[in-house]
Amino acid sequence: MPVMNGLDAARELTKLMPNVPLIMFTNHTRKIMEEEAQKAGIRSLMSKDESYQKLISNVFEVLDLQDR
Repeated sequence: MPVMNGLDAARELTKLMPNVPLIMFTNHTRKIMEEEAQKAGIRSLMSKDESYQKLISNVFEVLDLQDR
């Protein structure tokens, strides 16, 4: 991202829209990143190495939808 990183973007989005569900899709999934992501308002963090099915499951979970 040219202007800010994902955590900074999440912080700004959370300020503007505190109820928006955010999922971070990243190569950096260490515990410290998970903690920083949660502080920034991100509800779910997942590795880019994970399957797209896992991403879809996370989207349903974050949106509080039943699996379909």
